Amino acid sequence: MQTYTEMNKEVKSPETKAIKTFLLFSLLCFSLTMSGQTVSLEKAEREMLENANDGEEVKKQSADLNGDGREDLIYSCGYGEMTGIRVFLQTGDGYVEAVNTGCTSFTLPTSPAENRQLQLIENSGGESPFTSYRTFIFDGTSARLVENYIVTNKDYTEGRITVPSSLTDNPYQVKTLTNCNLRFSPDLEVFKNSADIGFTLGRHTNIIAVVKAGVRLKVLSEFPAEGRTWLYVEVEEQSIENSQVTDFDAISSFNDHRHPSLRGWISNRYVERNGKEKMMYSK
Repeated sequence: MQTYTEMNKEVKSPETKAIKTFLLFSLLCFSLTMSGQTVSLEKAEREMLENANDGEEVKKQSADLNGDGREDLIYSCGYGEMTGIRVFLQTGDGYVEAVNTGCTSFTLPTSPAENRQLQLIENSGGESPFTSYRTFIFDGTSARLVENYIVTNKDYTEGRITVPSSLTDNPYQVKTLTNCNLRFSPDLEVFKNSADIGFTLGRHTNIIAVVKAGVRLKVLSEFPAEGRTWLYVEVEEQSIENSQVTDFDAISSFNDHRHPSLRGWISNRYVERNGKEKMMYSK
């Protein structure tokens, strides 16, 4: 069987390289739970070292991830351009593996909390105009995927707003009245470089997808503008009519067969909402 390093040398294009990296991780690493089975930490370290880059060390940090007062362990190690992540939750009898996957980078909040979050970020080594975010929380001896989405990489958008400065604490749903455009920024201005980069729908636009009519979207924030309010929404993959996002299949191989959603901006002119729900900003 080829090692990760040997397979990585065969990659030719950025797109193929990213997909092979994702799929390889799904074969080598993927496992969200271990059904309560106690595992050997020494064996896990050996497995990570066997697949690591030459000279790469396995890094280990501790944190109480599930709020039970015990120190849990997060292992990380470089595999090619990716980082392997394995999380072990401490029990009274040993450790149980809760997460075993890969990412580009990860963040772990430092402030104490009953359930601390682990966020994994994947951006194909900066070669893709889209970045994936996954967030896990931990309860008892298992991990739960609570966020799983793709956003546009801000390095490709001429410095425009791609995500709001804050998200609402009370997201609500809207229903699309017709097919409508999902944009990476809350505006209709010309995007000069889109024809060269080729990740938007149409020339010189900020449109990244077309959303189907009659589907429900989760609104996470709003941005008031003249004549309309831009809604920052999360769109499930099955609600997308057409998209230039090519990372869906590759990224979803990590996610327990749960396909990530896509976040972006739509105009409030093309949606309806429950009469009891109110916009966060008035027109």
